[in-house]
Amino acid sequence: MEIRPKEVEDWFMALSVDRNADGLAWPSVSKIRNVMSLVYAHAQREGLIPCDLKYNPVRPPELGGARCKCESDYMAVILTPQQTFQILNSLPLLQQTMVVLDAATGLRYSEIAGLKWLDIDWENNQIHVRRHWIRRNVREPKSKKSKAPVAMAPLLARYLQAWRVQSEYAKPEDWVFASRKTRGRTPRVGNMLCRDYIRPAAVKAGVKLEDGQRFGFHNLRHSLASFLVSKKKTDVKTAQRSMRHARTTTMLDLYAQTDMDELIAAQEMMLDAIFQHAEGPVN
Repeated sequence: MEIRPKEVEDWFMALSVDRNADGLAWPSVSKIRNVMSLVYAHAQREGLIPCDLKYNPVRPPELGGARCKCESDYMAVILTPQQTFQILNSLPLLQQTMVVLDAATGLRYSEIAGLKWLDIDWENNQIHVRRHWIRRNVREPKSKKSKAPVAMAPLLARYLQAWRVQSEYAKPEDWVFASRKTRGRTPRVGNMLCRDYIRPAAVKAGVKLEDGQRFGFHNLRHSLASFLVSKKKTDVKTAQRSMRHARTTTMLDLYAQTDMDELIAAQEMMLDAIFQHAEGPVN
């Protein structure tokens, strides 16, 4: 059966964040296209499929093959710590805890959704990222850096402890942010949380958003990165480890390894900025 380039392009779009809030960024989709191109080229070289161009839907675009964006045109709205605090004031404890967790750690929503209570290491002030929950499936972290423990500042720990007391699902094997609709069998859905809580709270806090503009947990991650790199007290290696980026430059690799105390200090700096006008709702 012949697969047409347009069908492949439609599939790329279905995979992308343009179509699905939990979808892949365009650079990731572009990598999938490149791998497909190699697979088809190998199949033609080995005689598994005809060598005619029409049998390769991911041939070069200039030859009529499936096209794909290489870069995302998304520009994140960066929140100030004061705006983040105002957003918190409009949310129930569950959503407050999720916002504080993301604002302090920069975890991706798939990583937040994948947390279980047994992943919270209260004694060593850290959170283990052992799985992702994405598109209704549990997946392993994609890289060694993605598996690295995340620092947990005292204020963040208090939020998590307060939510565990209130949650119906507080056993070690339970999801930290379990869905009541599925009786705890799955985590909560990220795009619904953003639509029903996070975005309305941001609008109420005065964040300027255009109609249809994406806004959610990813904005908190971008805001943390922006905050850390703008502070001279935070060295580049600590900022990089806080965000758990998969790639580092050669210069970054020459830095001394950042320890957990420095990561917690960077986290507390962000939380102090958010809660500078109040002691915080969790004591």
